[in-house]
Amino acid sequence: MRLNQDEPVVHSDVIYISNQMSTFSPNLGEQTYKTLKQMEIKLDRHHSNKYNIIKVNIYVPNLDYWYSMKDCYQNFFGSAQPNNSIIPTYDEQAPISFEMVAKKMTYANC
Repeated sequence: MRLNQDEPVVHSDVIYISNQMSTFSPNLGEQTYKTLKQMEIKLDRHHSNKYNIIKVNIYVPNLDYWYSMKDCYQNFFGSAQPNNSIIPTYDEQAPISFEMVAKKMTYANC
């Protein structure tokens, strides 16, 4: 049983980060950037980076949130755009949250 839900799960060479919630900010781009930076720090601790992200799930209260945060998300990843799914929760009280799957770096992909 995992006691700390904030820590990634690592299995073989795959890193799973779940339920990374955005910090509150009236600016959705800023929320997105801060949350992605938190995830990047976690990846770094597990010998990976944003270029090794395979999949991102983004949970938003409604699709309008995605349209407001999309530019920041795309700028953060640049040319390393991972596969993603935008999932509306239809709960206006729920924060934006992210899940991602990444591979650990090897000497071949450093």
